[in-house]
Amino acid sequence: LSVEKVSEEVWSRPEISVEEIPLEENMFSTNAPTSRTNEGLAMMIDGKPNTFFHSTWSQDPIYSVDLSKQVYVSVELPRSLTEFQFYYQGRTDATKYNIYEWKIEASNDGEHWVHILSIDEEDGLPTYGSGVDYMSPTIDLGGSYRHLRFTAVEVGYKNYLCLSEFRLYEVYYEGEAELVQPAIY
Repeated sequence: LSVEKVSEEVWSRPEISVEEIPLEENMFSTNAPTSRTNEGLAMMIDGKPNTFFHSTWSQDPIYSVDLSKQVYVSVELPRSLTEFQFYYQGRTDATKYNIYEWKIEASNDGEHWVHILSIDEEDGLPTYGSGVDYMSPTIDLGGSYRHLRFTAVEVGYKNYLCLSEFRLYEVYYEGEAELVQPAIY
């Protein structure tokens, strides 16, 4: 005698909470720093859309530009995350620096990185206009990580990474899933 399942069990979803992670300049690093204090990493977390972080660019008096490398910004988090969201706003005074594709990676030691996902225009990334902003959906890291890296795989102009604002949000669940309806056989 075989028993056939008519329907799967149904579970409730726990309540989702999203909390902004306070970010400080010393939590960030990049492979394309600028010598200009008015374009440093702190500018993307200062709450002022008219200021911006700008990666090394051709007229930087200290750093040279390698146009073949992809520019990234890494964040060392105050605690490990399993799921998160991120927000950014592009440079508000120009349209050519928009990011066409992000690659997101995670690490626990800041040395060995795991590719999590790539996001591009098909995923809703805004690619035209000045000051465009983007809020990601919840990103599941598939594990617990303390470092995140955001690499600009493709940018509108050279390999310049420009961000007016950048924020991270921890996503967590409150309560437990509960069985709403058992499977029917």
